[in-house]
Amino acid sequence: MKKGIQSWKNLIHFVRYFFSIKGLLRTLFVPWHRDEYNADPGIWGFFEKVGFSIMTRVIGLVIRTITIFIGYISLFLAYLSFPLFALLPINIRFEDIVKNGSLGREWAYPLTFNLDRHGRDMRKMPEYLVIDHDYAIEQIERTLSRKTQQNVLQLLQN
Repeated sequence: MKKGIQSWKNLIHFVRYFFSIKGLLRTLFVPWHRDEYNADPGIWGFFEKVGFSIMTRVIGLVIRTITIFIGYISLFLAYLSFPLFALLPINIRFEDIVKNGSLGREWAYPLTFNLDRHGRDMRKMPEYLVIDHDYAIEQIERTLSRKTQQNVLQLLQN
């Protein structure tokens, strides 16, 4: 019974980790894939850039909203499965089910072109087991991908 309840807690923790609802809510209106559009200078280029920005934000909003909804449904179903885990000695380890990463965390800040070109994602490297350090990794990604302040990646481009 104790093993089943611990497995249930691991399942709840995994669903929260996988969908990362808080992260998706914080970035609900961020453009999808952080795409950049370099339009021609002039008035038409300005309208193209504004239109592109609006479309990427709408696409990001729709996809993130659907993911949040599915995350809440999955969390609800995981909570409903408590009697099953309380009665059966099911063994689920968090480390075993988290190896493929987190969908919600990847979609919150999915692509950073310079960082992807010059860096490696330690979460996807089999020799490193990086679990629950995604917040620290996201802070580093945000710092390295800033456009308004000098950082290491901007110096590499010059």
